[in-house]
Amino acid sequence: MKDEIMDLKPYLPQLSLAERDRRWRAAREQMAAKGIDCLVVWGNTISQGLAMTNVRYLTQVGSWHGGIALFALENEVTLFNAPRHMSLPYNGYLAAQDWVRDIRPYSMKAIIEEIKGRGLERGKIGVVSYGNVVAGNNLTYHDYLALQAGLPQATFTDESDMIEELRRTKSPEEIAMLEKSGAIARKVVETMIRTAAPGVRENELYAAMIHTQVVEGAEPNIFILMSSGPIGENGALRRRLLHGNDQPICPNRRPLEKGDLVICEFHVSFGGYLSAVEFTVAVGEPPRELRDLHAAAVECLQAGVEKCRPGTTVHELAAAFREPAKRRGLDYIELGFHNHGLSSADFPTIVYKPGWGRMAGDGMPDFALEEHMVLGTNIDIHNPHWRADVGVMLGDTLQVTSSGGRRLVGIPLELPVKH
Repeated sequence: MKDEIMDLKPYLPQLSLAERDRRWRAAREQMAAKGIDCLVVWGNTISQGLAMTNVRYLTQVGSWHGGIALFALENEVTLFNAPRHMSLPYNGYLAAQDWVRDIRPYSMKAIIEEIKGRGLERGKIGVVSYGNVVAGNNLTYHDYLALQAGLPQATFTDESDMIEELRRTKSPEEIAMLEKSGAIARKVVETMIRTAAPGVRENELYAAMIHTQVVEGAEPNIFILMSSGPIGENGALRRRLLHGNDQPICPNRRPLEKGDLVICEFHVSFGGYLSAVEFTVAVGEPPRELRDLHAAAVECLQAGVEKCRPGTTVHELAAAFREPAKRRGLDYIELGFHNHGLSSADFPTIVYKPGWGRMAGDGMPDFALEEHMVLGTNIDIHNPHWRADVGVMLGDTLQVTSSGGRRLVGIPLELPVKH
């Protein structure tokens, strides 16, 4: 059967078997130390597919149909992925990667029977779910009840943090994936600058940015939060030019006009590795106040880049990002950073104001940055003494290094103005 499967690997991003073995070895060392016989790693489609993150980390399969990985202390990894009609005559992911060869149609019954078949029905089973400060948690109540009912003599523990901690610091192969993702993201920024112009509809701009992602080899990760509209007075018009909107109110068919602002946040996914960008384009000459805001945002980014070194604590880094805005009396919707890689907004995440909840880092220990962590940055600032409904967005993806944050996208730091 192997010879009959079309080989798609030359046409898709690939991580090496050495990288697979490194991850599997690290996970199994932790499992052995805790006496865990196997992990049931949950993946599904919530949050733009990010809920497949932990499954993808261990299998290199990021299917938007979801999937559950059975990762035992010994023997082969089995992935239960996709409905049966997506698995005949074989599952397409067998042609797309070489990390796992045992891929079967998904069903809770099949997972439970495989655990029993391996003699682990009385074992200690670690459940790995995915969740963060934005997405919630992907393990459903009904699935967990079914797992417990099917394996009444097993002991279950939550081992989600185990895999998230392994993902936190990036290997050289992961950094290479993020470099490629960042290079594509830079081209998407250039497309945004080139395309945004009077008469171009918001949905045409959005589609051009997606087109660039896909033709450059990125996955069709449809995550662009965009807002556009007039900066100046326009009667009783209500606008929200502080942060991008999500689907389905973005994109819309309104044509851009002179005097508009376009702000957005987007991700580019290459091999599942996400680069994060926030960016602003002015259509027509902007007022001085808007230029001043953009200059302040650039200073915030540069201050964060300088401080983004191993040993800096997350609260020190957040303070560095915010000091230029604070000094100018500016306000913000988000101003900080979050962990990036196969996922977004993982620990550590500090983007909100203190007291605004988990995304503010409320109660977070003063965790120190480690070399080769990767952070997405969020700078969404406005001047409340000028306008409470108009601001700028600016952000790049930073690799933590001993010489400061390495910008993996390298967004332009000048405010683009399209006349």
